[in-house]
Amino acid sequence: MKKIIFALACFCSFLAVTTFTSCKKDPLETNKDLLQDKKWKLTAITFNGVDQLASLSACEKDNTETFKADGSWTGDEGAAKCKSTDPQTVTLGTWALSNEGKTLTTTDASKTASAATIIELTDTSLKTEIKETAFGISITVVSTYTKQ
Repeated sequence: MKKIIFALACFCSFLAVTTFTSCKKDPLETNKDLLQDKKWKLTAITFNGVDQLASLSACEKDNTETFKADGSWTGDEGAAKCKSTDPQTVTLGTWALSNEGKTLTTTDASKTASAATIIELTDTSLKTEIKETAFGISITVVSTYTKQ
């Protein structure tokens, strides 16, 4: 009987050791990890719920944006350039995430900042919302990007 109890105790100890040491959890990716150093292509945009993607020209629809680890924000013209003389890649400005990772602030070359609320951010999709009021008119812009 002692041999059975000893064998059972050894087996339980083995299971406990292998379970707790072999099941290391991967650290959760932060919004910064999900966002940076990936190419993002605009795939949907609405102004106050009205689709605006169709109003973009074909040469704009294939453009991508990248939020680089160094804080720079770049744009790539894609295969179809609007002007053949345009550079392929340009620095659009800088970007930063709020401490809680829910607000994406971009600052363009003229130092104009825009803060967007992150509605959804996954490994393949980014959806933002910007609410602005100009001349007494409120506008909500919802943009959806897909990782390329």
